Amino acid sequence: MGVPDLPYIRPLHEVEHHFLQVLVTRFRLERRTHGGGAHLFVDFDGSSPAVWQRGGRDALRKEIPDFADKVEEHGTGLTEFFGSQEPREHTFDDPDFPFRYGNGGALPIVRLKDRDYYCLIYREVFPIGWNIANGGTDSRDELTNPLDVIERELREELIIIDRERQVRYIFEGDGEQPLDRPEHAAARRIIQKAFPQLNFDTMHTDEAPLKWERGPDQMTVGENSVSGVYLNINAEDFGIEIDRIARIHMNDSWALFDGEINDGYPLNAPIGLFEVSRLSQEYSKPEHPLDPGAVCFVPDLFFYGGEPYQQGAKIDDAIRDFVERLLRDGIITPEQAKEWEECEHKLDLCPVTRRIISRHLEETDFGGARKASITHRCDVFISCASEDSDLADRIFMALSAAGKTPWLFTRNRGGQPWSREIDEALDSATSLVAVGSTLQNLSKEPVEYEWRSFFQDITSGLKSRAQLVPFVHREVDPYRLPRPLRYHEVVRFDPSEIDSGIQTLRDRIGR
Repeated sequence: MGVPDLPYIRPLHEVEHHFLQVLVTRFRLERRTHGGGAHLFVDFDGSSPAVWQRGGRDALRKEIPDFADKVEEHGTGLTEFFGSQEPREHTFDDPDFPFRYGNGGALPIVRLKDRDYYCLIYREVFPIGWNIANGGTDSRDELTNPLDVIERELREELIIIDRERQVRYIFEGDGEQPLDRPEHAAARRIIQKAFPQLNFDTMHTDEAPLKWERGPDQMTVGENSVSGVYLNINAEDFGIEIDRIARIHMNDSWALFDGEINDGYPLNAPIGLFEVSRLSQEYSKPEHPLDPGAVCFVPDLFFYGGEPYQQGAKIDDAIRDFVERLLRDGIITPEQAKEWEECEHKLDLCPVTRRIISRHLEETDFGGARKASITHRCDVFISCASEDSDLADRIFMALSAAGKTPWLFTRNRGGQPWSREIDEALDSATSLVAVGSTLQNLSKEPVEYEWRSFFQDITSGLKSRAQLVPFVHREVDPYRLPRPLRYHEVVRFDPSEIDSGIQTLRDRIGR
């Protein structure tokens, strides 16, 4: 049979700069070491067939002969590969069952009041249920650079606002100006018109604390390779997706809004927060570790239309209102609405979501009875890039000698998952020292996540008596520091008189 001839499918060179998913009927997976990550090898060229409209997936699914049988056959092979820890290879080769390559996504883990939550967006069409922030590529360049897709999808789908402070948060900054793309501004204009109560126009912008976790897998597409990702390949959705996990430090005054635009229409899907430790208890049950349909996934907190709601029956009302609105406005078809209505497990996890959450829980050993208490409580968190670790170590020893309980990543690495250990130390600290021999070191992603998270806790009142102290080289201009650091009294040091600078810092912390 080969790839079906459908209007949704065209040669790649004809459809780039549209919604893109290349169809591949052959790829190879390998694991070279015991317990190591997977490596995907896939290739295509300008004549490869490509889905170029969002409706193409459902149309293609209906054209694949013996779809259910094929899903079971190929799903078994993929499950055996990803379920094994042993070195092995798996080659997929079936011209009648094309996989859609070109998806990328982000699983946000939100840190809120000393707890971690998976942040998921509701999906009303197949596969129905809670989904990560994901989607297809927009260009041929993104097909070979999947990390760009992941970055874009997170920014497109997750809008963060704080109505109390009249702030709209965006991810990643460049100096003082957070990164904001023209397409995001266009999307906000559409959303503002449909939801005028959001007041985007009157808000100023700030940068949300964001840190990407490093995944275990890698991928080679043509001559390009990426690592530190999660491969998410499932036959049920016949998709090949590259995902990452993004940690976001959130205040309880923040509200989340789904910013995805479909042909000029703001979807405004419900966004749910699911406590990680609660889901881990389901994962630890031997009879159904997050199996499809085994658990009804009701969020601990959810947002709809930019409004927060607590757990309860209102999630059913919000989702029904969401689906009925899309049907009324012609975004989904009556057939799709009927499929949703007849779906037995409307609050399930989508296959992609189930796979990455299961892998994350397994790899981090996070939750339930397995959850360890914090390894090191501290009163001073020392934040630094690896280039400044020697200087930070001297600060650590000086503060320890002064009777403080400092935390430093080179000194306090415990037995917990690394990101979780950092967050728990940040929660317990009453002071944070941001060490920077250069401005660039203070702006590195892990360091910036730490001091921005701490600053957010101060401004929200969660750490009302805490202090944030920038400790910077004398040649660093304090007025060029990121704005949150400028709000605090800076301690500058001279490398030739470092002990004097550390003494000044120690006196400041001791106030």
